[in-house]
Amino acid sequence: MESLDCDDDRETKHLAVIDAEQHRRLRINYLARHWGKQEPFDDEIPIEQPLLIPSALRMLVDQRIQSVEQISINSGFAEHWLKTLINAPTELFTPPPVSLKVLPFRKMG
Repeated sequence: MESLDCDDDRETKHLAVIDAEQHRRLRINYLARHWGKQEPFDDEIPIEQPLLIPSALRMLVDQRIQSVEQISINSGFAEHWLKTLINAPTELFTPPPVSLKVLPFRKMG
């Protein structure tokens, strides 16, 4: 589990999820608890290992239904975040080789 960094905090404020006073109080509380680098239980809770999502993504890519780039665009997650979020193996993000058949053209005329 990653702790919120300063960029996440600014994004929350930018999206108007919280007002300026709430932002100030949250930052004070956050820093007072020394959560700048690590949050409680970060060392104790194991990272989840999802099974269904990687399988579904692998099927989409292997069957050429969608590329990882398309999944990234449709889901709103960057490719590197998809890999991180689903703990997917690297080969999922390497497109399968494409075999192309080259047809000879006959000269007309």
